[in-house]
Amino acid sequence: QDRVQILAGGAKLLSRVQTNLTSDDSRLVRASLAVLRAFVVIEEIKDDFAMMSDGMEQALAALKKHVSVPAVCEQCFGLFANLTMRKSPIAAKLNDGSEGVVALAIAVLRQHRE
Repeated sequence: QDRVQILAGGAKLLSRVQTNLTSDDSRLVRASLAVLRAFVVIEEIKDDFAMMSDGMEQALAALKKHVSVPAVCEQCFGLFANLTMRKSPIAAKLNDGSEGVVALAIAVLRQHRE
């Protein structure tokens, strides 16, 4: 966990990886989500990503944009799971409004019925 803290915070990789969520390349988005998913297991990074930046909103937008790509959906919902573990304020923020994570989950389930 110390290495993750150094990479995400000290080397400022969190913000660099986060910017890739807006890419049109679904492979880059999937890879970025996987890295972010690993970063947010640390509480301080989780708070920075979810509450102090627009990272969660960018992840939701990436999911909407790449909803047809199962690997992006898998990594994005994994990221959401890691973010909300023991963090009810983050869970509330994630599901805020009509475009929250529950509405997106329903859309993903409809898209990927198999």
